[in-house]
Amino acid sequence: MAELHSTTTTAAAPPASNTVNSSGGAGQVPVLFSYSVFSRPSSVPLGSGYELLIQKFLSIYGHQIDVHRKFVIQVFSDEWGQYVDLPKGFVVAERCRLRLVPLQMDIATLGNLSPATTVFFCCDMQERFRPAIKYFGDIISVGQRLLQGARILGIPVIVSEQYPKGLGSTVQEMDLAGAKLVFPKTKFSMVLPEVEAALVEMPGLRSVVLFGVETHVCIQQTALDLIGRGFEVHIVADATSSRSMMDRMFALERLARTGIVITTSESILLQLVSDKDHPKFKEIQNIIKASAPESGLLSKWIAGSDVNVGRDIGFGSKPGRAQGLVAQRRKDGIRENGIYPGAVTGAGAPSTPGFCAPQTAAASRRQLGRNVDQLHRAPRSRVTTVEHPGGGAPAGTRTPEVFSVRLQLLAGLSRRLSISAA
Repeated sequence: MAELHSTTTTAAAPPASNTVNSSGGAGQVPVLFSYSVFSRPSSVPLGSGYELLIQKFLSIYGHQIDVHRKFVIQVFSDEWGQYVDLPKGFVVAERCRLRLVPLQMDIATLGNLSPATTVFFCCDMQERFRPAIKYFGDIISVGQRLLQGARILGIPVIVSEQYPKGLGSTVQEMDLAGAKLVFPKTKFSMVLPEVEAALVEMPGLRSVVLFGVETHVCIQQTALDLIGRGFEVHIVADATSSRSMMDRMFALERLARTGIVITTSESILLQLVSDKDHPKFKEIQNIIKASAPESGLLSKWIAGSDVNVGRDIGFGSKPGRAQGLVAQRRKDGIRENGIYPGAVTGAGAPSTPGFCAPQTAAASRRQLGRNVDQLHRAPRSRVTTVEHPGGGAPAGTRTPEVFSVRLQLLAGLSRRLSISAA
């Protein structure tokens, strides 16, 4: 079993039992190379070993093979009448049939994290970005938690700095002590030759935990480059941001659709220890004892948008009706910052500004049903009035598109809650 981009040492003198007896002289030996439903005859030099056979498969089927998957080469056995795994030390000594078989990835392991197979990437947390990036102070705070957790668990950290000559070094609040690599770059992606060389030095590496700025530029391009190289990528949503909340939101949505894990700092740290009996659990617990700042992902989008909620879900623009909705929501248990105590969070939680999750699934379904009905009855041409989630647009910006987007989000959330309660 091997990854096709790895190097393999071929035995110089293989055991006689592992050698196909030669029926010809020196020179080229005919071999049938099979992959998937394809079979192509070719030839290789007499005595060719595993590494040369791998290269031959790549030269024939390279455009069809995912080189980041694991494969095994098999040879057809006349004795058994079927293909068997290539014996250790095998060399080609006579005409034979070979096939390349991709191994299935263990789906049960997807998303799991282990300190032994994980590296942290901290991307461009630099001083000049401080006034421009939304919730940069929160991002720094959460990023420092992650760096502290990495030191406790012995996880290597790779840090990039985008054009430090002009943008400055990593902010002083981020303690980079013990980082495996801190490097400057001008390319947006962190995946540069020096980083790839550092990754090669980490045997068994499988997962990359990625955080920093900006979500829609350097984080996005780094994540896509990493999954293209076969790594599983976890993006820490509360430790990454952009100058625009819209760019941040759509980047996270796009990345989630590519199979990248979008998660939170606390989830990452607790997944890495996995057990309260872990020897480092107490130290990690001390880091997360106080909840991490939300960095604009939820309550800060909702705060101050109560009146607009009434307009968005079909109550029209009369202040009295909107205020009545606000009063009712507060009576039902909403705190001043717009979050229900015990609100639904995670995959089923609404991410829409101005909409809060009720305390129970049943209440949630009833309220969502009313909201969706009202949205369906309202004229689709009506222009709604909303506030920009990140505060970047002035209050009262008129955005017709929000109506249809809000309808889709409410309908989707209603379906998820109905399924989870079933």
